[in-house]
Amino acid sequence: MEYPIKKLLTVTLIFILVISSLAILDTAQNPVISPVNNSDNKNSTSQTIMAYVPTGLKSYVGNQLNSTGIPYSYYGNLLNVNDSTQKGTISYVFSELNRTLGITYFTFNNSNDFIPYIQNPSYQARPYLPSNIYNAYDINYTHNEGYYGNNTTIVIVDAYGDPTLNYDVSVFDNKTGLPPINLTVTTPEGAITSTNSQWASETAIDVEWAHAIAPGAKIDLVLSPGSGSRLLDSVAYAVTHKLGNIISISWGEAESDLSPHTLTSLNNIYEQAAANNITVVAASGDQGANDGTSHLAVNFPASDPYVLGVGGTTLNQISSGQYTQTAWGDIDNGKEEGSGGGFSSYFTTPYYQVAPNYTESYRGVPDVALDANP
Repeated sequence: MEYPIKKLLTVTLIFILVISSLAILDTAQNPVISPVNNSDNKNSTSQTIMAYVPTGLKSYVGNQLNSTGIPYSYYGNLLNVNDSTQKGTISYVFSELNRTLGITYFTFNNSNDFIPYIQNPSYQARPYLPSNIYNAYDINYTHNEGYYGNNTTIVIVDAYGDPTLNYDVSVFDNKTGLPPINLTVTTPEGAITSTNSQWASETAIDVEWAHAIAPGAKIDLVLSPGSGSRLLDSVAYAVTHKLGNIISISWGEAESDLSPHTLTSLNNIYEQAAANNITVVAASGDQGANDGTSHLAVNFPASDPYVLGVGGTTLNQISSGQYTQTAWGDIDNGKEEGSGGGFSSYFTTPYYQVAPNYTESYRGVPDVALDANP
């Protein structure tokens, strides 16, 4: 039967493509990359008021803002207002939109950047080849059946990108015997003018391993010029414009650091993705059970019930073709690292996690897991 096999490929693919800490074969000869310098960096004090606006209300809301002289922009269904000179008017208008139309809004402080999940190994280990991952997770089955991700588009949303991406991917493909990649780069918010070494590594690994698992898939790399609110704009753009079948997110923030209004608004984006038959996959973090906080916390957007949360394991090859797997968790130089996971403090248990004798009232994370230990 054709349909189940294609579904199996999709499931296998999404397990892998968001895990951004798989060791790569060879580090490309990257130039020294200058520190990020844009409006979303840690020195920025700018704020963006954001709201999810349903398609049928976008024009009406835009007219309301125009009538009061408030400049705005839409990225998909995500509304952005950055004018700091009319705070009183903006507050009144958005309060009225919430009261009359139920539109939830939030203020995003652009000093709170999202974190890419890229880890530097504490010791040098032999990296896994794509063939190792194929064997460990039985991906050879779908490849042997002739399914390589053809007619599938994987959207990867990252910040800044990798200035040597074409070279990096070419080296990876040549060393692993992969065919040439079908890669498109989309910049919905304009040209990328800044670079960042962490995001460059994240971008390269995301693209390389998505291509390794589904070499026949088209990859659309959607790049944001910042790692704050602009990343959210890029996700909303990809969802509204239906750029692909799968959206991969290898970054996030502790759910407890986000306000209820923020979580409600962003949840609408992922609900829209589900309605558009788009699978959104997000890494559950690499800072353990506390997710970089002083308390138990899960990572968003992996904790969103419309998102497939992917955790990390430690994969060990015990003999040729034989592997064991354990949960990934460690202390490195006094700092906790390992797969994120736990229970949301905001999202209640979704229907697909309801089971007999299961009494947890909140969404559990992650949903699936695979090798992620660097």
